[in-house]
Order: sequence, then structure tokens, then C-alpha cells
Amino acid sequence: MKPISSESPAAKKPRKFIAIVNEVEISFQNPIQTGHEILKEAEIKHPQCIDLYQLFPKGDFERISLDEKVDFSKSGVEKFITKDAEFRNYTVDGQSETTDQKKMTANKILKLAGIDPEHHFLILVKNDGTKVSYARKGDEEIKVACPPMQFVTGKKDSICDLEQCCHSGTIPVISYRYIIKINSEKYTVDEKEMTGRQILALIGQTPESYYLRFKHKGGSSIVGADEVIDFTACGVERFSAKAKNCTEGRVNQRDFSMPEEDADFLKKQDLSWDSFSEGSRWLILRDYVLPAGYNVEKCDVAVAIPANYPVEQLDMFYMFPNLSRTDNQAIGALSPQTIEGKQYQRWSRHRTALNQWVPGEDNLATHLELMNHSLQEEFTKR
Repeated sequence: MKPISSESPAAKKPRKFIAIVNEVEISFQNPIQTGHEILKEAEIKHPQCIDLYQLFPKGDFERISLDEKVDFSKSGVEKFITKDAEFRNYTVDGQSETTDQKKMTANKILKLAGIDPEHHFLILVKNDGTKVSYARKGDEEIKVACPPMQFVTGKKDSICDLEQCCHSGTIPVISYRYIIKINSEKYTVDEKEMTGRQILALIGQTPESYYLRFKHKGGSSIVGADEVIDFTACGVERFSAKAKNCTEGRVNQRDFSMPEEDADFLKKQDLSWDSFSEGSRWLILRDYVLPAGYNVEKCDVAVAIPANYPVEQLDMFYMFPNLSRTDNQAIGALSPQTIEGKQYQRWSRHRTALNQWVPGEDNLATHLELMNHSLQEEFTKR
């Protein structure tokens, strides 16, 4: 006797249980299905955002929850329809909340979560991880969408210093205010994003006359007039702004650049300067104004810039033309030094144990302060 094949008419075919959801037919092999399983089989996305209703022959209907079971083993075809969920779920600082409202203001969402909008502001966390701040938009309406939206809160007394965050390796967070540094000055701003034009406006300039550069972990980049800078992006450190002008006549020689804080200091002091290398690196301050009592009112001042400055200290200073006192009193600790083909006058003035060089605190400005003090003190010690 031959065995019965699985394709034989004697083999029973599994029964299918039919349902219609929104006029679309679906089927199951298991007669017991939950509301969630019905929606999934009907290829309806985000079941948590949908209310499922079972229709009955006499026109009645009944809402089926996501975990409620429906028995399809009875005769006939079960029919269902769906509607947008009457209630929407969302979270605030990880706590679940529910509402039947389709729109709410940021402040209302805070109040419903028991959070005081006078001291806090709302932040929306999107599905891709980006964040939208409602720091100064508490009365702006937010469409309560599905799947469940995620909100977090910030404090209105929070301030983020971008330069400090960068130096400490901390990723900036959305704050109520931000401290940004432009050249050597710090500015407190309310927005977490600004264009190049808006940043330049803080120093009273425009992209037509100034260009803006921002320093970040990867180096530095020019900021376009309408380019948006996100202060919460990782690695934004500080900004520098410089004029786009040119000058007629003498052009300063710049074989190397000074650190930004030194360059800002020179600019603020309106000092003309050159930098060049001839074995050593030299910074030359042109027509530096001297205190009264010397044979000239102005001279060129040279400062040797070590290769690993500002870690290594600045030491001594050099004058051209040579200085002398108008009262004919001698000046001590002087010697000749050839720089840029001229005979400069070296002033051997050094720091003491009580005034040692501190990297990060001392710079060109503090060195010139010591130089100015030495030039003045010359007339009090002799």
C-alpha cells in the first residue's frame, strides 16, 4: 500500500480566518488575535497611534484595545475600522503623560507635567536625536504627534560657555543662554543658533567689511554671512573677526603669526608690528611710544619669540635706535644686538623668583607691562 502524500486530498488544509480592516481583507491561521496583531497584519504603522473598532451586523461597534483578544473562530467575516487615537502619549523627562488635545503650548506641557514654566523651558527631542528648544517660545503651540513625542526640560538659569566646554571636552547642551568669544571679548546670547551676520553684529560689524572665522576641534573655518552656527554642536570653541581692508604704502612683514590673544592685544593697542625669522624669530613693534626722559619719543622694540612660546617665556627687549637718558645718567645692563641688519640695544631685564612666567597667564601683554615698568623705573633707581 502506498503512503498518503501531503498533497493528497486526504490531507487537511489549514483553515484561514478572514477579517476586513478598512475594506482590506486580511487572514490568520490562529483564530485568536490581539488588537495589536490585527493592526500589524493590516500593515498599519504605529499601532499605538490608532484606535481599532470592531463593527457588528446591526451597526454597533466596539473599541478593541491593543492587548484585547478577538475570537475569529465564529462563523462569518469580522469587520474593523480604524481612527486616529483619541489620546496621545508623550514623555517629559522620562515620565509618561497622556492628552486628548492635538495641540498644546510648550508652557502647558510643562504645567501638565507639574513643572514650573517660570524656572524651566521645554526641549523637544526628535527621532533622529536633534533637539528643538522652546526657551523663549513658551506660548508657541506644538502639534502633539504620534508615535509618542519625547520632551526634556532645561533650567532658565543655565548658561553654557562654549570655550570652557571645548577646553574641558564637554559636549555643549541646550541652555537658556550661551557665552561665545569673539576675538578676546565674550558675549552672552539667547539663541542656540546664529548666522555669521548676526554674530558680526555683536561687535558692530557686517560681512561686507569683516570676515568671520570660527575655531573648532578640526581646525578653523570661514563662516558665511548666512551660514548658521549651532552653538550646541560638539567642538565649537571661539570666533575671530578681522577687517577686509587693505592699506597703501608700507606693508607689514609677517613671517609668522602671533597667538590669537597677542594679535588681539596688538590690534587693540593699535600697534604696528612685523614678524620675521633670521635664525631667531623676532617680533618688532614699530614706533613704540616711550616714557618721557629718553633721547627719542619713539623707537622700534624687538622681542625674541621662542619656538615653543607661550609655554616658554619671553625675556628681555631690544631697542632701535639706542636709548639714552636726557639727564646723561648711565643706563645699566645694556649690550649691542644685530637684528634685521641694524644694531639694536639689548636691555637685560629678567623675571625674578617672585614673578615667574606662568603659561596660560603670561603673554606679550604682560611682558610689555614689565618692559614699561623697567623703562619708568630707570629714573627712580638712579
